[in-house]
Amino acid sequence: MIFCVDRSLPTDYSNMNIWFPTRCLSQLFSFLLAFLICIPYGQCNDGGGYALGPLSQYCRFVQNQLIPICSTQCTWEKPVTVQFGIDNSGTIGQVTVLQANGQLQDTQAAVRLVQMIRAVAAPPPAVGPTQLIANISHNPDDVTVSLQSFDPSMYMADVNRHIKRGWHPATSGGRLRTSVSFKIYADGNLSGLQLEQSSGSPQFDNEAMQAVQAAAPFRPLPDGAGEKVYVSYTFDSANGR
Repeated sequence: MIFCVDRSLPTDYSNMNIWFPTRCLSQLFSFLLAFLICIPYGQCNDGGGYALGPLSQYCRFVQNQLIPICSTQCTWEKPVTVQFGIDNSGTIGQVTVLQANGQLQDTQAAVRLVQMIRAVAAPPPAVGPTQLIANISHNPDDVTVSLQSFDPSMYMADVNRHIKRGWHPATSGGRLRTSVSFKIYADGNLSGLQLEQSSGSPQFDNEAMQAVQAAAPFRPLPDGAGEKVYVSYTFDSANGR
């Protein structure tokens, strides 16, 4: 999944509160699901010792099925984001493009590739038929899978707050905008930070990159987000302070 954050847009997160009883029920539900999901699909960690939740464990299992196919069949580097349904047997249904990479041929090829796969690992009974969101790319590190039901708004609001605290751009004579991209892994660690679109000012670009680096590590990803998420983040000098 690709999350796009534009700092030029005002955002109000004041109503995003989590009631404690709801969190307890959610944790209990995740604990029970672990026996139904994690055990059939192997160990529940991200390779660095961090325990993945049961839903993310299933997402990673599907992701690992997609990676070798994408590595051999994809010719594009920038991910194409698609959504597809799976039934109880893991058979893939309709494929929908959520975010293209700017190249029509890549977008069409991504849909055909997922349709060609036809089936992935069957979801555990506790999950049942569901919708998955996947980033399709030749680069294995950019292939991600998450549940469509995962709502990133609260998590990304927290990421935005952490980055904003460390971003203090120098005063400029005009409005500047720059975009960066990066990945957040299940344990909250940052990876693959790079400049997507320069503002034309090396100083402004560097300040944006430093703000992201200073904000890491972030909170661990919620269960259902998968093993990692891909973030595209825009800085705007009009809202710098």
